[in-house]
Amino acid sequence: MGMNRRTKRIHKGGRPRKTLPDIDTGTPELMAKRLAMAADPTLSTCPLDLALSKGFIDRDQHTAAGYYAACRALVFGSPHPKALNLLRTSGADTIPNASEAEAKYRNACEDLRVRGPGVLDGIENFVVHERFPDWLVCGTPSRARDRVMEGFAVLMGWYRGRRRNRAA
Repeated sequence: MGMNRRTKRIHKGGRPRKTLPDIDTGTPELMAKRLAMAADPTLSTCPLDLALSKGFIDRDQHTAAGYYAACRALVFGSPHPKALNLLRTSGADTIPNASEAEAKYRNACEDLRVRGPGVLDGIENFVVHERFPDWLVCGTPSRARDRVMEGFAVLMGWYRGRRRNRAA
């Protein structure tokens, strides 16, 4: 008598076995583009990381802007789908609840608006919507760069105030 058809395997099916690297670094063209943008290609995927790698901002400004983006994401959701949820990797003690995040985000927006026209828009485009401005890629000074740098100064004051209030 024959074997049951369900237990008999004629072929394994699925994808062919390949030896793939643990981390996909992209095509050679993409790797060359990233290397041309930053000394560390892993810091060329978003404007905030690229600004850090090029020395436009320091680690504290990068952290403050990341916290601002996290608060905004808790309020409105992320404008970009991510493969990794960065809010979960930050640690529960650094992430406010949604109502606290909304209050903090609104305070930061108000501080940015008070600083001058275009400062809030510049920071939102740079940090939240991750738009690569020409001044960042080419390194040319511009009024837009000045507004974004003013925004980073405001975010630093806002973020330091958050840390002081938390410790009290």
